Amino acid sequence: MAADFNGNYTALNNAIGSATAISAWSIGEIPYASATNTLARLTPGSAGQVLTMGVSIPAWSSAAGLTDQLTGLGLSNNGADATNDIDIAVGAAASADAAIANRVFMSLTSALTKQLDVNWVVGTNQGGLDTGAIGNGTYHVHLIQRVDTGVVDVLFSLSATAPTMPTNYTKSRRIGSIVRVSAAIKAFKQDGDWFDWTDPVLDVNNATPGTSANTATLTLPVGIVVIARLNVDTANTGAVYWSALDTTDLAASTTTAPLATAGLANTGDAFSPALVRTNTSAQARYRNLANVVTQAATLGWIDRRGKG
Repeated sequence: MAADFNGNYTALNNAIGSATAISAWSIGEIPYASATNTLARLTPGSAGQVLTMGVSIPAWSSAAGLTDQLTGLGLSNNGADATNDIDIAVGAAASADAAIANRVFMSLTSALTKQLDVNWVVGTNQGGLDTGAIGNGTYHVHLIQRVDTGVVDVLFSLSATAPTMPTNYTKSRRIGSIVRVSAAIKAFKQDGDWFDWTDPVLDVNNATPGTSANTATLTLPVGIVVIARLNVDTANTGAVYWSALDTTDLAASTTTAPLATAGLANTGDAFSPALVRTNTSAQARYRNLANVVTQAATLGWIDRRGKG
C-alpha cells in the first residue's frame, strides 16, 4: 500500500511539474489535462462566462447558448409605495449585446424593490432612475450587471435600448416596461410576457369614425412594439377591422378578407376581444364598414422583452 501511494505521488508530481506548486496558483484557476499525463491550469474567465468543452480541452465562453434567454424577473407594484416603487422577482436573462458572442447571463439571486422617484443606487429599497427627474410616461425596466464584480441590479430609463448606465455597469437587458400617469405608476399584473391593466382604459369612443382609416393611441408602453389586447365594440352594421399601421390599410368586410375584428349584420352591438400589433408610439389602426359608433378598451399587452 505504501509503495502504491509513493508511486502514485511521484507520478502526480511528475505530471504536475514545478510550475503548478501551490504558491504559483491564482484564485479561480482550474487544473485540467492538456495532454496525456500532462496537467495544465485554466485561468479564470470573466464574470458571467460559463465553462464549455472544446474539441478536447475546456474553455471559458460568453456565448454558450446565450441568445435571448429570460426567466423569472417578474415585475409588480410595490405594496408599501405603489405610487413610485416596483418589485422585481429573482430570475436571470442574457444581456442584449448586438453580438451574441459578447452576451453574458445575468442572474438576480435576491428580489429587489427599486424606487422610480429616486436616482439609482445599488441594492434593494434604493433609487432606480437612471438620470433626470421623474415624470409621466413610459419607463423601461433594465436588468444590469457590472462584469468586474458580477453585481446585478435593476435600472429604470425612458430609453428602451440605451439607458444611462451607472459607473462600471456595462451589460443590460430590458425585462419589461411600466407606465406612469397622473403622477403614479399605473397598476398592472404580469404573468411572463402577458401584462394586464388592473383598471382597463376606454381609449376609443368614436361616434363618427367614418369609413376611412383611423389611428388610435392606446394606453400602453411607448418606445417598444407590443401586442395590444383590446375589447372592441361596433354598433349596428358597422363592422370594424383593426390592423398594425405598417401593414396595408384594408377596409372591413363581412364577406371577403380581411373580414372584421368585430361586427354585426343586424342592429345592436358586437363586442369582441382583439389583438393588434402597435408601433413604438402605442398606436394601431381601425377602419369601419359604416359610420357608426366604435369603441375600444385597452386591457393590457403582450411584450416578448427581446425574445425571438
